[in-house]
Amino acid sequence: MLLRVDLIRMAERLMKRLKHIIRSAWQPLLIFLLLSLSIMAAGWLYSFYHLRDHQKEVFRELESVASLKEKQIDSWLAERMSDAQNIIDNPYIGERVEQLFRQPASENIGLDRLKWMRSLQDLKQYQNVLLLDRRGRIRVQTGQETHRLGPETAALAGKVAASGQASFSDFYYCTKCRTVHLDVFAPVVHYNRQRDSVVGLIILRIEPQNLLYPLIQQWPVPSQSAETYLVRRDNGEVLYLTELRFQNGSAAKLRQPLSRKELPEVMAIGGSTGNVTAVDYRGKKVYAYLHNMPSTPWYIIAKADRREAEAIAYTHIWFIVFIVIALIIAAGGIIGSLWNRQQRSYFEKQLELEQERQALSKHYEYLTKYANDIILLLDQDLKIREANDKAVAVYGYSREKMLTLDIHRLRKTDSRPSVDDQYRKAVDENGLLFETVHQRSDGSAFPAEVSARMIEVEGKKYFQTIARDITERKRDQEVLRSQKQELEAANQELLLANRKLLSSELELRQADEDLRNQLAAVQESRDALERSQASLKQMEEMFEQFLRHSPVYVFFKDENIRPLRLSKNYEQLLGRPLQELLGRTMDELFPSDLARSMVEDDQRVLRDGQVVELDEELNGRHYRTIKFPILQEGRPKMLAGFTLDITERRKAEQSLRELNQRFEYVLGATRTGFDIIDKDYNLIDVDPYWKKAYGEAVGKKCYRYFMNQDAVCPSCGIKTALELKQVVVTQEFLKLENRWVEVHTIPFQDASGAWLAAEFNIDITEHKKSQENMTAALKEKEVLLREVHHRVKNNLQVISSLLNLQSGYITDQRSRELFKECQTRVRSMSLIHERLYQAESLSRLSFSGYARALVEDLFHSYGLDREKVSYSLDIIDRPMKIDTAIPCGLIVNELVSNSLKYAFPSYQQIGRQGLIKIALVGGDDGSLTLSVRDNGVGLPQGFDIEKVGSLGLQLVATLVQQLDGKLEIKNEDGAWFSMIFRAE
Repeated sequence: MLLRVDLIRMAERLMKRLKHIIRSAWQPLLIFLLLSLSIMAAGWLYSFYHLRDHQKEVFRELESVASLKEKQIDSWLAERMSDAQNIIDNPYIGERVEQLFRQPASENIGLDRLKWMRSLQDLKQYQNVLLLDRRGRIRVQTGQETHRLGPETAALAGKVAASGQASFSDFYYCTKCRTVHLDVFAPVVHYNRQRDSVVGLIILRIEPQNLLYPLIQQWPVPSQSAETYLVRRDNGEVLYLTELRFQNGSAAKLRQPLSRKELPEVMAIGGSTGNVTAVDYRGKKVYAYLHNMPSTPWYIIAKADRREAEAIAYTHIWFIVFIVIALIIAAGGIIGSLWNRQQRSYFEKQLELEQERQALSKHYEYLTKYANDIILLLDQDLKIREANDKAVAVYGYSREKMLTLDIHRLRKTDSRPSVDDQYRKAVDENGLLFETVHQRSDGSAFPAEVSARMIEVEGKKYFQTIARDITERKRDQEVLRSQKQELEAANQELLLANRKLLSSELELRQADEDLRNQLAAVQESRDALERSQASLKQMEEMFEQFLRHSPVYVFFKDENIRPLRLSKNYEQLLGRPLQELLGRTMDELFPSDLARSMVEDDQRVLRDGQVVELDEELNGRHYRTIKFPILQEGRPKMLAGFTLDITERRKAEQSLRELNQRFEYVLGATRTGFDIIDKDYNLIDVDPYWKKAYGEAVGKKCYRYFMNQDAVCPSCGIKTALELKQVVVTQEFLKLENRWVEVHTIPFQDASGAWLAAEFNIDITEHKKSQENMTAALKEKEVLLREVHHRVKNNLQVISSLLNLQSGYITDQRSRELFKECQTRVRSMSLIHERLYQAESLSRLSFSGYARALVEDLFHSYGLDREKVSYSLDIIDRPMKIDTAIPCGLIVNELVSNSLKYAFPSYQQIGRQGLIKIALVGGDDGSLTLSVRDNGVGLPQGFDIEKVGSLGLQLVATLVQQLDGKLEIKNEDGAWFSMIFRAE
């Protein structure tokens, strides 16, 4: 009866199931996508910051090497210039050269000069030592014979002879001897009482490939590409002054145009300094440090190939890539497994509910179909949606016609107005039983008893109406009423009989009600049967659709192992129509070997009644088949199964195995260990390298397993990584393997949500050794520099003592004062070197302590009464570079000396206690202000420092210019000198 309702219900359930699958699949897919993006983002961030930090480390190393080379070159040049200055200051050399030029035939003088020149050449490893006269002619020479000077050398020699100051030439290539030269020029001065004169010139010729180039090219640590070289600008080109590592014969010959902006040397000449990324003369990408050497036209370049510098960083990054891929695959597998389990549980519950629903539907349909009462199903508009066979027979309409009517058409005209009220009341009272008059298709009417109630089917509301023709009952009731009236009118004596009759009528009604209930139950059973048949037909249709559209291969075989039913996709697999495949033997459908194996497996299923799962191969593709028996009367009579194409899965499994093997190989080849540890320091998993070196690890404490100790390592980063939820990098020493490792601790969550730590242990033993070697080298250089400062301080003190001794033999007071001024200046410079070798830093010193010691020494030297003249210091406690401290110290020395000598001729003259104030303060713009003032007699009227004849004040002006500063002088309540300059 309710076939259409069942079809509606079935369609709605199917749509609901499809919506559930789609809705449930989006959530795990979104989770997987977000988790994958998070893993990739974490891997990318770690790789980005690791590469950036490594790049900074490379730049720091290049800067350190460039600074070291610059200091070495400065020291080397200073040593050569010191040789030249010794020649200038030695009166003996000037006297002997002057005699040689006046008496060229004197053999003893020439041999003596030549002996001294050879000694200088051998001691300092010069290539040649040449003696020139004022005209530039070579008079005496040692080493390789030189017949004539080049035009550039001759021109520079003339300038040096005219100025009387030592100088050195630039690198130049000698076409005659085919080598690169660097010359140091020293004028030979003949000292006499009338006038000092330059009588000649000595050229110290250096062959840099034997002395300077090895010093520049030597790299502190082993490197395959790193190098250091010097360049300068030559017209519109870059000239390489030193030998290049990868291009022989390049010194003073190789040139590059300034248009090649990608070269680091072009960047340096263009004004760039510091760290840059560029392309070198080979066309290789490099990291470079650029710096212009002070007081020279040279630029020092320290560079290393990016590929070499970033090799270890990119090795780390590839490890992270492998880990990210593995974590994404693991996350996908876990989420897919959980979603599959959820779907299976959901459909099992739906299947149970569907089976219960079908059983009830069959029962209800059977009862409805065979009921003797009229059963109608109305929608909320009171239109007939379903009617049973009894209704069709009683009303005389065809079934199709019945389904087009509403309940008003079945009522007699005079009873139609009450229809809507009756059904509204049925809704309000949750059911209503009433009597009314119905009308057949031929116009005849009959009384009916109607039971109406609201029911809900698949979320929609309907009126269920059960009507019964009560014509006979009405007729009987009418007969009984007339008989009752006759009996009451006839005789009161029949009252007792009438009561008995009434009692019988009640019994009859009870029996009639019981019969009607039985008929309703029968009708309900018939309706349920009809629904069951409809559901069975629908299931058959669904099964056909399943076989037609199934993505897996489905088969049913009889006990003779011949196909009874096959899914549609077998046509594509076997290349034949489906009808030709049914009823065939396996030998007719598959290759003989495969067919024989299939028959054996099918017979085993039918014989043992067990499920069989096996893998098969056909036409180069792999399949997995699951076979199971179908029981009839407790015995296997048929078998069925599913076949899935697992070719792509096999390929993926093979690829995963190969990837895992490569990952383990890379970890083993690089001696990089990988392990996973929980928050209690228990080892969850380790790679094969650890197992081979340390044995089985699972369940052991990491500190006992790796370090053989009973407590957590002090530098362990596991706790920090798990608390901060970020990557932590530490360093550990593995005693068992005697090597250093850099431990990258990466926190992550497993499938249960517990936080674990993954550790990558990267071998840094060689890096540690390189750092130790560099530290030792720097410490050795520091010791050497301290010794140099110590010796310079001692030599300056010796000079100061000699000046003091010499002043004792001078009777002229002015000369004695000049000696004393020289002595104070020498002591000032000596004090600098004393402070430097006693300080922690060799490049900076505390100016406040240096100034206090300098002023104390001046007060002690001049012997003034401290009660009459005192001083005060207001100097910021700031380390100052030696290049700045020396000029500042000399300025303080000169100004304080002038104040002590001239500012306080007598206490009575100034009328107050003498005070000298020395201050050094910093400005908001980074500048420094050094001021020296006194409250003495002040400066003379019309004082001009540019015109003053005092050497000390001229020296102050020169030193201020050297500091690129500005000097301000005031004559208010004493002399006030203020200097503003900038200092690093």
